[in-house]
Amino acid sequence: MNLKNDHALFRTEIRDREIQQLVHFTRFESVTAIVGDGRILPRNQLHNVSVEWQELIMPNAEQRRDDPRNLNTSITHANIYLLNIFRDRWFPGSRFCVLGINPKYIYHASTTFSISNATYRPARLFGIRGDLATFQAMFGPRVEGRRDRGPFIYTRSNHLPNNLTTDPEAEVLINCEIPYSDVLFIACRNQFEHDLLASTFDVLNLPTEKLRVDTTIFEFRR
Repeated sequence: MNLKNDHALFRTEIRDREIQQLVHFTRFESVTAIVGDGRILPRNQLHNVSVEWQELIMPNAEQRRDDPRNLNTSITHANIYLLNIFRDRWFPGSRFCVLGINPKYIYHASTTFSISNATYRPARLFGIRGDLATFQAMFGPRVEGRRDRGPFIYTRSNHLPNNLTTDPEAEVLINCEIPYSDVLFIACRNQFEHDLLASTFDVLNLPTEKLRVDTTIFEFRR
């Protein structure tokens, strides 16, 4: 893996903040293809998925304003606001899971950081960059983001754990493929959905040891 020149500083920051995972949510069909193909790919590389798995690829949205070269991830906890839009408004009845990813991709050479959702104007004005200062700004005391009614200032609470970004929509943008070996877990919202996905994996002879039920990762941050 290609590393940032100051990757040691990133490692220290990750350790001090006790960041254990990046997270990425995707639909059941796509995670089946990810496990079958053995890797997660950015959207602009999905044509490289093995032929036998291509028909299972289901993008989270038909139209996206963000950069298709990136894999969008969050730190520690999923962007539930966006997940609910995809699951309940755009694709009602669809099922999603949350993938935990090794946090070492924070210091991959091409990874960049966005203090809010990368499509929002405040994030673009601040700058989406791969340096340590931009990474640290994701945890700043005041971060400009957005809510339904427009710009919003997030003020960091003293009770917010160090491993959570100030704006829950902040993003780590990974510009490379991720092998399945670096997927830490595949979380389902409840036991029924877990068993449903596990049954699909069994039929396709895919490994199920990373599947788990985690209701809290599908809830808004407290």
